[in-house]
Amino acid sequence: MMSSLSKVFVCMLFCACILLCDARAEELCGDINDANKTIIDVMGGEYRITNNVWRGTSSQCLSVVPDSTFFSVIRTTHDSNVVVAYPSIIRGRHFGGENTKNSGMPIRISDIAAVPVDWSTDVNHAKGVWNTAFEAWFSPKGGTIPEGGAELMVWLNKKGSIIMPAGGEKKATITVAGTQWNVYFDSQQRGWRYIAYERAKPSVVQSFDLKDFINDAISRGYLESSWYLDSMEAGFEIIQDGKGLTNRSFSASVTSRDANQTPAK
Repeated sequence: MMSSLSKVFVCMLFCACILLCDARAEELCGDINDANKTIIDVMGGEYRITNNVWRGTSSQCLSVVPDSTFFSVIRTTHDSNVVVAYPSIIRGRHFGGENTKNSGMPIRISDIAAVPVDWSTDVNHAKGVWNTAFEAWFSPKGGTIPEGGAELMVWLNKKGSIIMPAGGEKKATITVAGTQWNVYFDSQQRGWRYIAYERAKPSVVQSFDLKDFINDAISRGYLESSWYLDSMEAGFEIIQDGKGLTNRSFSASVTSRDANQTPAK
């Protein structure tokens, strides 16, 4: 049994850790009018975290630890029946914007050997209506706004019956990374193709090779091997509330078939 002195020592260490984490954290707060102000580079610029309220009049705040890939939704006023925000962490060049460091993107799909993704979240105490969603963006020319390209989503989890992948009708069920995924497709999604893989059994942690999903999408005619992978992102699409949604860690990288290849700019 732990002595009283030992308990005091453990408590002191725990409290010191909390104070250190609080000291490292920064807040990103805003609404749709603050889109360009609520972005922060993390991990030396290799990733970028964005508050990303992109629709409506509500607002939200994130707690971000800049020397990690951690972020958490700490306050929101969301109360809608459609997605209004996608707080997320980005690697690559989103919608033609500035590229993150050492991303390896844009890269032509046919030149990709592997795209390992490792993602851990915590949604146990999250309120409201939302999903846990990774997405990859593809464009015909590379590094551009994806008109004529595609958005590929990987859903781990969701809360609320009104949040569903676009397209509505399930097209197939496949097995990737040892688990089953339901496939959705919509060719009329805001000027680009929309592809979603929803995990049949919800989870908060997932490791996968995005190339497996890319290969499946190509086999169905949803993606073209001549297109470019421009960026990868992970976060939460929020319809209502969302307080407590937490991204514990995220990593994503690209391996080229030719180790000496320089990705397109």
